Amino acid sequence: MGFSAVFLAGAAVSVVLGFAVRRTAIRAGAVVAIRPDRWHRRPTPTFGGVAIVGATIVAAVLAWMAPDTPRPGAEIALVAAAAAILFLIGFLDDHRQVAPLTKLAVSIVAGTLLVAGLALTTGMARPWWQGVMLVLWYAGVVNAFNLIDNMDGLAGGVTLVSTLALAALFGTEAGPAFAALLAALAGSAAGFLVWNAKPARLFMGDCGSLFIGALLAGTSLALLARPDTAPFENGLPLCLVFIVPLLDATFVFVLRRFAGRSATTGGTDHLSHRLVTLGLSERAAVAALYGLGAAGAAAAWFVKVGGAAGLVVAAAVAVVSAGLAVLLAVRAPYRHT
Repeated sequence: MGFSAVFLAGAAVSVVLGFAVRRTAIRAGAVVAIRPDRWHRRPTPTFGGVAIVGATIVAAVLAWMAPDTPRPGAEIALVAAAAAILFLIGFLDDHRQVAPLTKLAVSIVAGTLLVAGLALTTGMARPWWQGVMLVLWYAGVVNAFNLIDNMDGLAGGVTLVSTLALAALFGTEAGPAFAALLAALAGSAAGFLVWNAKPARLFMGDCGSLFIGALLAGTSLALLARPDTAPFENGLPLCLVFIVPLLDATFVFVLRRFAGRSATTGGTDHLSHRLVTLGLSERAAVAALYGLGAAGAAAAWFVKVGGAAGLVVAAAVAVVSAGLAVLLAVRAPYRHT
């Protein structure tokens, strides 16, 4: 089953499930109210992550059942199990709120279990500090995708760009079973945008953003943890693929600490919000971050195939990204609401 077919299946199922989840959420009163620390300006139903997860599972299983696609092995089972843990904590958070540090702790535990499981499965024998770095990488990516869900259409589009880039750059290396999983996730994210693009009619919630982060972080971790891979030879390309969520998470963490505010407290001080403060419309701000994600993906490709020239392109993207962060910090200050 080809990548396009799996993508389209994920998108179609996501649109249908999004409709069902939205209606159910409204009837159940699962609606996110307007709050000072949130950007949206009208009550919006949530739990859209259920549609993303359901569509990803359906499309991936259809692909794995096809005679031309290998069945998923232990690596995918471990990645999926860790993603299920993050989905559950996210679902609980959407229902009754979970402390940010608790979610961080759960992501660290899930990452530790995943690293240990991959070590047993692949026979990886690495120094302990590399294992710690892999766990921190996993937790960082998971929570970065959680944080990027801060404006209509942003998390879904960034997921789409990052997942397509990950599949294009690492699909062959990861194997056809992982490629099918990435195609399913990308399609699910694309279908969800029907409901989440501005003006959003459904939020993915933490159950969606944490699941997405866990699936992408887990896939990258499986690549990094393989015994025939140098510890961090793929590290730079992966950072570039995830440039938008990683840059945004670093941006808000550093500036909140400098401002004496809690780094884990939500707020309207992300890259997207500051772009709007600078004068862009919400759609333009989201599109600009899509563009940054695409630039990061292109730079990752140059690094993979271009050697020294690729490093020059990556450095250019890094400088532009850092310049954007400094510009927004200076020219678009945090608006206290």
